[in-house]
Amino acid sequence: MSQSDAATIVAVGTANAAAGKAASAASDDESWKDDPWLGVFPPQLARHSDPYRLLARLREYDPVNATPFGIWRLTRYDDIVRMLREVPAGVRFADDTSFGGQAAGLSLPGRFVLQQDPPNHTRLRKLMSQAFKPRATEMLRAA
Repeated sequence: MSQSDAATIVAVGTANAAAGKAASAASDDESWKDDPWLGVFPPQLARHSDPYRLLARLREYDPVNATPFGIWRLTRYDDIVRMLREVPAGVRFADDTSFGGQAAGLSLPGRFVLQQDPPNHTRLRKLMSQAFKPRATEMLRAA
């Protein structure tokens, strides 16, 4: 190894150490705990250089939390699986409104298939699934 290679390695190592100290200092900042979203606001998550670090921090600090909208947010895999398998949950509130305040009998956007609970969701899904089978999509592509 030449002296210039060694100098480059030392310079890169020093820069990495400085970056590590800066990251450590930034991680000591706990102002995100005062944020109602705990530093993880979904529309802005894609703008972060490392959203996974933010999600890992949230998972460690408060893995099951309520958002300012009153929607519960689960961040651990086992909690999510348990909720999906064991908790009788759906997309409608007890008063038959969906998120956004629309009742079941109102306009079309409030009746979107993803905003329906069984058995209506199941019925609509079966009807729509025919249109997305490989043969049907190939026929559309050929047309």
